Amino acid sequence: MEGVWEASGSSPYGGSWEAACAVLQAAGFDAVFPCVQYGPVARWDASGIPVSPDMGGDPLQACLDAAHSRDMAVHAWVVLWKLSWLDPAASDSFRAIHPTQVGVDGSPSDWLCPTDPANRALEIRILREMAERYPLDGLNLDFVRFPDGDHCYCQGCRTRFEQHRGAVVEDWPREVYFGGSLHDEYWEWRRSAITSFVSQVSEVLSEASPDLVLSVDVIPDTSEARGNCGQDWPAWCRDGTVDLLVPMNYTGSADSLAAWTRLQAGIAGEVPVAAGIGAFSTGAEMTAPQLVEQVGAAMDAGAVGWVVFQYCDRLASILGEISGGLGWAADRRRAGG
Repeated sequence: MEGVWEASGSSPYGGSWEAACAVLQAAGFDAVFPCVQYGPVARWDASGIPVSPDMGGDPLQACLDAAHSRDMAVHAWVVLWKLSWLDPAASDSFRAIHPTQVGVDGSPSDWLCPTDPANRALEIRILREMAERYPLDGLNLDFVRFPDGDHCYCQGCRTRFEQHRGAVVEDWPREVYFGGSLHDEYWEWRRSAITSFVSQVSEVLSEASPDLVLSVDVIPDTSEARGNCGQDWPAWCRDGTVDLLVPMNYTGSADSLAAWTRLQAGIAGEVPVAAGIGAFSTGAEMTAPQLVEQVGAAMDAGAVGWVVFQYCDRLASILGEISGGLGWAADRRRAGG
């Protein structure tokens, strides 16, 4: 896989997928990951949920038409739980039905609580409808986790955790936070909540579109992923719940990326790994040689491919500097050419 994430508003060519796919294909890319869902806000012809106010036509269908005409795969990039795209005017009424996460200090957040049944049902409905209505090659899930160890400590989480353990937590959230007597038990419960959601998504997509590839964007370090964020991706790979692992190996060092990828490929086992390369993530501005070096490092370390973050004017400019395409250039460089 030679893929690229494309976030709304970041793509060159004024949002024209015809122009974008022509450039990407010429550079050797065979897969695009368009961001078409951000929390409850859609950039596709969705029913019953808000649509992005700047959406013209159906961007997902436009991407599919342009990509499939060039034999390029489309993996719909879905950002879970986040409310950043939601119109502030609609936020209060939405939150009344769909509870958001609460910090350990009681502060509100703009993430939906992933243990809340209404929130889980909303995300499942969105994914099912998308898979049933569009000829997608894959669905790519992002933010399949809690943001950190300081979330979530809402009253809904308390009630569901107490029901799970069959006993009241007297001193909430102190007992379940770092240093508390129930910390390990609560952390395991958080992990199981995210894992059960991923399993449900996998089952729903298998029914809706059996050939669909389910990929997940994950935190590269397993300790951070499983601990603070409740993202037990080693278990998802071990159980065969996901089809493709995309670790967000965002680093300026090709050696570090290779080390991470080698470890991840070993943990993932039979689940293939496509290394996420943060060419233009926060604070990153890679040059063409750096990008080529990271692509080669990922492949040498056992990845089946890579996904670059993200398609923007700078990446389009870099691709123009790389004769023959990224994969060809990386192979040639490793061979000493």
